[in-house]
Amino acid sequence: DSSTARGRVENNIINNHIMSYDYHQYVQSIQRHRHKEHTSHIRGAVDRMTVATPPDLDSLQHSVEGFASLSKHCPMTPLLWMQYAHDTEMLMMGLYLAESSSNESNPELSKNQEKSQARKSALESSTGILEMALSEFPGCALLHLYYLENLAENFYQIQLINKMSDQIGIVGVRDLVNQSSQLDKISKAFEVAVKNVGVGAHVNEGIIVAEIYRFYCSFLVARLSLVMGGESTKNSENNDTEVENSSTRMNEEKGISILQQLSLIFQQWSKNPMGEGSNDEIMQDLEYLWEEASAIFISFFDGSVKLIKQQYLAQQKASLWETVDLNRKKASLLLNVLSSYENNVDVAMDNEGIMLQRYSLFPQ
Repeated sequence: DSSTARGRVENNIINNHIMSYDYHQYVQSIQRHRHKEHTSHIRGAVDRMTVATPPDLDSLQHSVEGFASLSKHCPMTPLLWMQYAHDTEMLMMGLYLAESSSNESNPELSKNQEKSQARKSALESSTGILEMALSEFPGCALLHLYYLENLAENFYQIQLINKMSDQIGIVGVRDLVNQSSQLDKISKAFEVAVKNVGVGAHVNEGIIVAEIYRFYCSFLVARLSLVMGGESTKNSENNDTEVENSSTRMNEEKGISILQQLSLIFQQWSKNPMGEGSNDEIMQDLEYLWEEASAIFISFFDGSVKLIKQQYLAQQKASLWETVDLNRKKASLLLNVLSSYENNVDVAMDNEGIMLQRYSLFPQ
């Protein structure tokens, strides 16, 4: 029968395609190399009485190659993507430091600067992997948080490199990095994160979503400090009054814009039904963040102007707190509806052995 024969051929093609790789073999190989690297790192730390031991580059290399091969054959889970990014970061940093230690062509670079440069390069590799992961899992809160932490750490390393370059007088190194573009990238990543997570989609991920919002607000406060502090002309030696006033107005406008953005994030945060243990202390967080931002903004002014700005911020806070309180009440009512449904899903996932133990992510 030709139709039966054709069916057998089609089944063979499908089976050969499906079995063209062994998923469990890939994962077990990756786990074996990751365990070997971790064990050698711990043993080295004990032997040398220090945690600053070099990584097992050979094990990391095999682990990264395993992840790369697996990602080509099938979709990986968010946790596997994060492990892939972590191992790539450690491998790239180890290779960079090994190469720089054998290269004496630039003796002006300090050891600390070499480490920062290695960390920065490694983070750029890992963030690229996390971006691929987020394209597959845009709704995974943990992936967004890990990605944001990588971006923030990369920006911190850029600042360190620039600062050390200025201190030792290396010309040109500072121009190789663009702090402004990195800040814009972090801002965009935060906007994408709060757009894709929370809003009642996964109330049992609330502890992670709350951390993203807390991180976002802290980032905005840090940006406000850069605008109102680092770029301040309050104590400028510039004698051109017109130029100084223009710069002051520009910084003030930037500061107000950031405060408005912070207010919007507060409101959005308060609308999210996040479940027990995640959003219970939101008002304490908001109070602290608002006071920090207000203090930074007020420090930019003197005399009667300072008093006017204080009154302005007090009015803004009263209105904002009223909105936040109303949003929290609505979110609480919505939570009662959503949580029962998601708890049923969590129970089913736990029975299948695929439940992520979220409370182990942020130990108290």
